[in-house]
Amino acid sequence: MKINAGLTCLVAAAMAVALSLLTGCATTPTKVYVGPNLPDSQVAKITAGQREIKIAFRRLIESSKIISVDGQEMQGLTITRAVHVLPGRHEIVAQVHGSAAGPSLGALGDAMIAAHSEKGLRNMQSTMIFNAEAGKEYVIRFDEIGTPKVPNYVYWIEEAHTGKYVCGWRAEGVIK
Repeated sequence: MKINAGLTCLVAAAMAVALSLLTGCATTPTKVYVGPNLPDSQVAKITAGQREIKIAFRRLIESSKIISVDGQEMQGLTITRAVHVLPGRHEIVAQVHGSAAGPSLGALGDAMIAAHSEKGLRNMQSTMIFNAEAGKEYVIRFDEIGTPKVPNYVYWIEEAHTGKYVCGWRAEGVIK
Protein backbone atom coordinates (compact mmCIF):
# COMPACT_ATOMS: atom_id res chain seq x y z
CA MET A 1 0.00 0.00 0.00
CA LYS A 2 1.46 3.34 -1.06
CA ILE A 3 1.12 6.25 1.42
CA ASN A 4 0.83 9.78 0.09
CA ALA A 5 3.71 11.77 1.70
CA GLY A 6 1.84 15.07 1.36
CA LEU A 7 -1.20 13.68 3.18
CA THR A 8 1.02 12.25 5.93
CA CYS A 9 2.69 15.65 6.44
CA LEU A 10 -0.69 17.38 6.50
CA VAL A 11 -2.06 15.00 9.13
CA ALA A 12 1.11 15.37 11.24
CA ALA A 13 0.89 19.17 11.03
CA ALA A 14 -2.80 19.15 11.99
CA MET A 15 -2.06 16.94 14.98
CA ALA A 16 0.77 19.26 16.09
CA VAL A 17 -1.51 22.32 15.87
CA ALA A 18 -4.28 20.54 17.79
CA LEU A 19 -1.84 19.47 20.50
CA SER A 20 -0.45 23.00 20.85
CA LEU A 21 -3.97 24.44 21.13
CA LEU A 22 -4.92 21.92 23.78
CA THR A 23 -1.81 22.56 25.84
CA GLY A 24 -2.11 26.32 25.33
CA CYS A 25 -5.45 26.39 27.13
CA ALA A 26 -4.20 24.38 30.08
CA THR A 27 -3.93 26.08 33.45
CA THR A 28 -0.28 25.25 34.10
CA PRO A 29 0.82 28.47 35.81
CA THR A 30 3.34 30.74 34.08
CA LYS A 31 6.12 31.84 36.42
CA VAL A 32 6.30 35.65 36.37
CA TYR A 33 9.09 36.21 38.88
CA VAL A 34 12.88 36.04 38.68
CA GLY A 35 14.73 33.24 40.42
CA PRO A 36 14.35 29.54 41.01
CA ASN A 37 10.98 27.78 41.03
CA LEU A 38 9.48 27.98 44.49
CA PRO A 39 6.99 25.65 46.19
CA ASP A 40 3.31 26.61 46.11
CA SER A 41 3.50 27.60 49.78
CA GLN A 42 5.90 30.45 48.86
CA VAL A 43 4.07 31.88 45.83
CA ALA A 44 0.54 33.02 45.00
CA LYS A 45 -1.42 31.59 42.08
CA ILE A 46 -3.74 33.79 40.01
CA THR A 47 -6.14 32.06 37.61
CA ALA A 48 -8.33 33.58 34.90
CA GLY A 49 -11.95 32.69 35.60
CA GLN A 50 -14.84 31.44 33.50
CA ARG A 51 -18.59 31.81 33.66
CA GLU A 52 -21.51 29.97 32.12
CA ILE A 53 -24.12 31.86 30.13
CA LYS A 54 -27.13 30.82 28.06
CA ILE A 55 -27.95 32.33 24.68
CA ALA A 56 -30.57 30.96 22.28
CA PHE A 57 -31.00 27.76 24.30
CA ARG A 58 -27.24 27.10 24.25
CA ARG A 59 -24.87 26.89 27.13
CA LEU A 60 -21.69 28.89 26.58
CA ILE A 61 -18.54 29.02 28.64
CA GLU A 62 -17.08 32.52 28.53
CA SER A 63 -13.44 32.79 29.63
CA SER A 64 -11.03 35.49 30.66
CA LYS A 65 -7.31 35.68 30.02
CA ILE A 66 -4.40 37.38 31.74
CA ILE A 67 -2.91 40.09 29.50
CA SER A 68 -0.08 41.27 31.77
CA VAL A 69 1.32 41.05 35.29
CA ASP A 70 3.24 44.01 36.73
CA GLY A 71 3.69 45.43 33.22
CA GLN A 72 5.10 42.15 31.84
CA GLU A 73 2.96 41.13 28.87
CA MET A 74 2.02 37.49 28.54
CA GLN A 75 3.29 36.62 25.06
CA GLY A 76 3.28 33.68 22.74
CA LEU A 77 0.65 31.72 20.87
CA THR A 78 -1.01 30.36 23.99
CA ILE A 79 -3.59 32.06 26.19
CA THR A 80 -2.36 32.72 29.72
CA ARG A 81 -4.90 31.29 32.16
CA ALA A 82 -2.77 31.10 35.35
CA VAL A 83 0.36 32.69 36.80
CA HIS A 84 2.56 32.26 39.85
CA VAL A 85 3.75 35.47 41.53
CA LEU A 86 5.78 36.27 44.61
CA PRO A 87 3.88 37.62 47.62
CA GLY A 88 3.29 41.39 47.55
CA ARG A 89 1.63 44.10 45.48
CA HIS A 90 0.75 43.18 41.87
CA GLU A 91 -0.97 44.82 38.93
CA ILE A 92 -2.99 42.38 36.82
CA VAL A 93 -4.53 43.25 33.44
CA ALA A 94 -7.28 40.87 32.29
CA GLN A 95 -9.77 40.67 29.44
CA VAL A 96 -12.67 38.46 28.40
CA HIS A 97 -11.35 36.08 25.77
CA GLY A 98 -14.54 34.84 24.12
CA SER A 99 -17.03 32.01 24.23
CA ALA A 100 -17.04 28.32 23.50
CA ALA A 101 -20.36 26.93 22.33
CA GLY A 102 -22.01 23.58 21.81
CA PRO A 103 -23.62 22.22 18.62
CA SER A 104 -25.19 24.50 16.00
CA LEU A 105 -28.72 25.85 16.44
CA GLY A 106 -29.10 27.04 12.88
CA ALA A 107 -28.40 30.41 11.29
CA LEU A 108 -30.26 32.62 13.79
CA GLY A 109 -28.89 30.91 16.90
CA ASP A 110 -25.35 30.83 15.49
CA ALA A 111 -25.58 34.55 14.58
CA MET A 112 -26.56 35.37 18.18
CA ILE A 113 -23.64 33.30 19.49
CA ALA A 114 -21.20 34.93 17.08
CA ALA A 115 -22.38 38.43 18.04
CA HIS A 116 -21.92 37.63 21.74
CA SER A 117 -18.46 36.14 21.17
CA GLU A 118 -17.36 39.17 19.13
CA LYS A 119 -18.60 41.42 21.91
CA GLY A 120 -16.30 39.62 24.34
CA LEU A 121 -13.33 39.78 21.99
CA ARG A 122 -13.54 43.55 21.47
CA ASN A 123 -14.25 44.38 25.08
CA MET A 124 -12.06 46.63 27.22
CA GLN A 125 -9.30 45.34 29.44
CA SER A 126 -9.35 45.84 33.18
CA THR A 127 -6.45 46.62 35.52
CA MET A 128 -6.60 45.39 39.12
CA ILE A 129 -4.04 46.04 41.87
CA PHE A 130 -3.86 43.91 45.01
CA ASN A 131 -1.52 42.35 47.59
CA ALA A 132 -1.02 38.63 46.99
CA GLU A 133 -0.26 36.37 49.93
CA ALA A 134 2.04 33.34 49.82
CA GLY A 135 0.24 30.02 49.52
CA LYS A 136 -3.07 31.56 48.40
CA GLU A 137 -4.91 31.05 45.15
CA TYR A 138 -6.87 33.86 43.51
CA VAL A 139 -9.31 33.86 40.62
CA ILE A 140 -10.24 36.68 38.25
CA ARG A 141 -14.04 36.92 37.98
CA PHE A 142 -16.08 38.98 35.52
CA ASP A 143 -19.65 39.83 34.65
CA GLU A 144 -21.39 41.67 31.84
CA ILE A 145 -23.21 44.95 32.50
CA GLY A 146 -24.70 47.59 30.23
CA THR A 147 -27.06 47.02 27.32
CA PRO A 148 -26.86 44.73 24.29
CA LYS A 149 -25.92 47.75 22.15
CA VAL A 150 -23.33 49.05 24.65
CA PRO A 151 -21.87 46.00 26.40
CA ASN A 152 -19.27 46.29 29.10
CA TYR A 153 -17.62 43.92 31.53
CA VAL A 154 -16.65 44.39 35.15
CA TYR A 155 -13.81 42.43 36.75
CA TRP A 156 -12.77 41.56 40.28
CA ILE A 157 -10.37 39.20 42.04
CA GLU A 158 -11.42 36.87 44.81
CA GLU A 159 -9.78 34.11 46.85
CA ALA A 160 -10.31 30.85 44.98
CA HIS A 161 -11.20 28.65 47.95
CA THR A 162 -13.31 31.07 50.01
CA GLY A 163 -14.80 33.39 47.37
CA LYS A 164 -13.70 36.33 49.54
CA TYR A 165 -13.55 39.59 47.56
CA VAL A 166 -10.01 41.00 47.13
CA CYS A 167 -10.23 43.92 44.65
CA GLY A 168 -11.91 45.29 41.51
CA TRP A 169 -15.48 45.96 40.39
CA ARG A 170 -18.53 43.78 40.73
CA ALA A 171 -21.75 44.19 38.78
CA GLU A 172 -23.34 46.19 41.61
CA GLY A 173 -20.53 48.78 41.45
CA VAL A 174 -17.13 49.45 42.90
CA ILE A 175 -16.34 47.66 46.14
CA LYS A 176 -13.51 48.97 48.30
